[in-house]
Amino acid sequence: MNTINRRQFLKHSLSAAAGTYLGISLYKPGPVLGANDEIRVAIVGVGGRGKGLIYDFHRIEGVNVVAICDADKERVDNNLEKFKSESQTANANAIQGYVDFRKILDRKDIDVIAIASPNHWHSLMTVMACQAGKHVYSEKPVSHAIWEGRKMVEAARKYDRIVQTGTQQRSCPAVREAARDVQSGKYGKVLWVHCSRLVAREPI
Repeated sequence: MNTINRRQFLKHSLSAAAGTYLGISLYKPGPVLGANDEIRVAIVGVGGRGKGLIYDFHRIEGVNVVAICDADKERVDNNLEKFKSESQTANANAIQGYVDFRKILDRKDIDVIAIASPNHWHSLMTVMACQAGKHVYSEKPVSHAIWEGRKMVEAARKYDRIVQTGTQQRSCPAVREAARDVQSGKYGKVLWVHCSRLVAREPI
């Protein structure tokens, strides 16, 4: 599988799945694949966002979701059962579930890993996926620290992988207004920002 196909996939197909994306690495194009080739995707983290990605990717022509992974086995089992019962394609029954992310890395037939795990895993999983030869789409935030984000960029370049991240909310009017307020000096010199999002869920 070559980089031009992945580049087109991540630039155009992923936009249909999750909105507008920010690429953090650039690659040289190669020969185009034939029409019968498919892109095989694994989804890591199947909570609210990851659950949606299963169906978003599945609806893209030429893309086949072949694996899902979550540390919560009940989530894996429930999503597998639901996806297989609702999907109208023969490929749906071949999807496999995992609780250990490393099992995904070991599969040579997986081309792309979509990461929707808890935030603190995004950077490490991206680096490990690149090392394993996988292209990556990671949900936001990219990382908890600039250093971690730089390691992601370094890994993408070192292993010649395409890595993109979803930053759709950057276009949200409220977020843009808040950014303008900070940049205008409305709050003085900002030294620290703390954000939290509290969402109820059943225990694992």
